[in-house]
Amino acid sequence: MNIPKSIAFFVSILALSQVCPVFGKASVDARIARQKHRIETALKSGAISPEQSDDLKRSVLEIEGKVKALRTANDGKLKPEELTEIKSSLNQSSNMIKSVAESGTHKAQPGQVLGPAWKQGTDGAQDPKKLMKGMKRENRRERRQEKQALEQKMEQQQLQYEKEMVESLSEQKEDILKEKQDLKDVRKESGAD
Repeated sequence: MNIPKSIAFFVSILALSQVCPVFGKASVDARIARQKHRIETALKSGAISPEQSDDLKRSVLEIEGKVKALRTANDGKLKPEELTEIKSSLNQSSNMIKSVAESGTHKAQPGQVLGPAWKQGTDGAQDPKKLMKGMKRENRRERRQEKQALEQKMEQQQLQYEKEMVESLSEQKEDILKEKQDLKDVRKESGAD
């Protein structure tokens, strides 16, 4: 292994981690700025209405205000649990922006979807042979699970039967031993031994 290259690699990783912190002020502020930009872009492209834009901006501004309040309370830093909560809120906001911006969009269907020249379309239609293979695989899996369930049930029944038989035989053993002892006593008394 080339030692100078490995040292250079680790030094570059350390330098990068100092420049781009994963946790803290830079990542949260950058995410808030990106979300605001995504909202503006969606509004300009017509993917969302001004009312939707206002609602989304309001939620991002609430998160931004919360971050500022937490930072002022903690000397400009966020605690790990607060950072986790903020990231969760940012994830929810991002998902909301994505779902609102992409709702109502659909891809146009190409002509001749069905017929001899059928190809997989943009609507996600699948190859019928592949579907059939998947269905057969699923049926085999279900049959295997049913077989395993039946085998398990039979094994449980067998164990229950064995348990009952052992209990029954243990009760009978005492009776058999008692009768055997009584028979020995009778034979001794009668002198048959």
